[in-house]
Amino acid sequence: ADIRQLLRAVDKAVVDHLAVGGHLVFGDANVHNTTDDLFFLISQYSASQSLRLYLACGTDDFLFRDNLKFTEALSRTSIPYHFESAPGIHDWNFWDTHIQKALTFFTEKQEI
Repeated sequence: ADIRQLLRAVDKAVVDHLAVGGHLVFGDANVHNTTDDLFFLISQYSASQSLRLYLACGTDDFLFRDNLKFTEALSRTSIPYHFESAPGIHDWNFWDTHIQKALTFFTEKQEI
């Protein structure tokens, strides 16, 4: 899996993965071990790939537990990431605050 696939899957998961009422957007499709499975994609990561992840989630967000599971899986890889949680839900106020932090994170110079 390349970085573009991982980023597309992250974006897709954030936007599409769970619908209101707990119904999976993928329906009954089994996405395990496919490019729609973030856990599969991080297992395919190679240190030769350039990747840093910034994750933020409100502690009252319906995706909070999923974010914790994903960061736990990330901690077992060599993928550099930053996870931040704060009081909040899955809404514009939380996103607006944390997108500013993410932009700072991604524009900081990194030592190679």
